[in-house]
Amino acid sequence: VTANLDTATCAIVLGEQWNQYTDDMVEKILSKNVITDGKGIAVLNKRGFRDKTCGEVEKTFHNGVVEYFHDNPLNGEFSGKIRYASMDIYYEGDAYLLNPDSDAEVVTSLKTNVKTETTDHGPAMIKKEFNDGRKFIADGYLMPCQAQTASKRTQMINIFRWLSEDTLPVVIEKSIKVVPYARGKNGMVENVMLCNAHFDPTEKFEVEIISDKDFCFIEK
Repeated sequence: VTANLDTATCAIVLGEQWNQYTDDMVEKILSKNVITDGKGIAVLNKRGFRDKTCGEVEKTFHNGVVEYFHDNPLNGEFSGKIRYASMDIYYEGDAYLLNPDSDAEVVTSLKTNVKTETTDHGPAMIKKEFNDGRKFIADGYLMPCQAQTASKRTQMINIFRWLSEDTLPVVIEKSIKVVPYARGKNGMVENVMLCNAHFDPTEKFEVEIISDKDFCFIEK
């Protein structure tokens, strides 16, 4: 994660966080690749940045749904599958159903399954690549707890690979609370520090690093 917007390939700004920035700062952020949530896209549209997003909020949905993964590269091996999403929404807040632009792609939708009947409520995650190459993605209910499921973790890694132009410096191949800190130049990692952010040992895990350097890991 970098705090320098000039060198960042993408920005993550959620919900009311957009209101912490002036219009000029928002313009600068939106000149980059961006991921936001349903509340974030509503805030941006209300502030007059509708041409910089890829859709509008249709309505909010509270509970009782599954998330359907459309046939999209971001969903990887989980395309065409569903994930039970009710508890995510229940604990974290509303899910935002989105009305995408005609040239935007639908990545996931929310559905209700009752015995043999399925009701499709509408898109929950949408994405768009603009003519100038800028990428924008909105997840109707972007929750940190989703990363603990294989389907959402795979999807989120693919999202950040897409947003970062496949230059994601460090990928940890396990659902564990390890925070990577990477430093380098010209898009190449030279130093990596992995910090265990949990009380328990991590045990063994694999780390993928984009670099032209040979790495030697020192375990502490």
